[in-house]
Amino acid sequence: MLGGHDSHSGRNPRHHMLPNPMIHLLRILALTACLTLCMLLPFLPGRYDSLAVPLSMTAQLFGIVGLLLVPVGVVWIAYECWSEGKRKRYVFAVIALIASSAVWVIVSLGAMFESISLGVGALVLWAYIVMRRWPRVRPLDGAPKAERARAVSALPLYLIIVPAAVALLRIALAEPAAEFSRNRAIRNAAPVIADIEQHRVANGRYPRSLVSVHPDYLPGIIGIKEYRYEPSGEASTCCSRSTRSGSARRRS
Repeated sequence: MLGGHDSHSGRNPRHHMLPNPMIHLLRILALTACLTLCMLLPFLPGRYDSLAVPLSMTAQLFGIVGLLLVPVGVVWIAYECWSEGKRKRYVFAVIALIASSAVWVIVSLGAMFESISLGVGALVLWAYIVMRRWPRVRPLDGAPKAERARAVSALPLYLIIVPAAVALLRIALAEPAAEFSRNRAIRNAAPVIADIEQHRVANGRYPRSLVSVHPDYLPGIIGIKEYRYEPSGEASTCCSRSTRSGSARRRS
């Protein structure tokens, strides 16, 4: 009986404790990767998607406003390291929930300027998350010490790592991604330019619109819907433009 009890008690703690750090790490990486993908989506190769630019702007706004969560996480971790009493974990959990809600509301309102449905959907999603998580936070006020530690010990890491990582990736990748999309759009415009010049040679003037040449020239960038053509006397301009990703322009 004693041997069986020791084996059981020595196995279960490891079984429950070891997977937790890895699970949280994977969740942090997945959340960061998802936000980064949304941020870069308009610059990637592919067919045009009208939600790409609104999603990108929402993720980029989170990369800015979300930095407000970092001090909350830092103070929380400092309290956990240097304070002997752990009774204020509930207070930090509530503060983190309020701060996260404020950030999410700001991001959702910003998203509404690009897409009302996206902004409303983001607010509804956050309301659902809060309703699911609040019943787990509220009992912490009177929960045993060990239960409080298991429940909230990883939350400060989310508050620090995810916003900081998204902000840094935004700084590091935004310009290279925009440059890549511009260069690709310019390369894909080569057939358009060639057909425009061919039309000028055959008819003695530039076409009035791209429809006069061919109806289906695609930039091949998710955030760019179409090429824009502007004839001007003895010259013409063919450009591609998305709402926030800049433009690529070539004259012929």
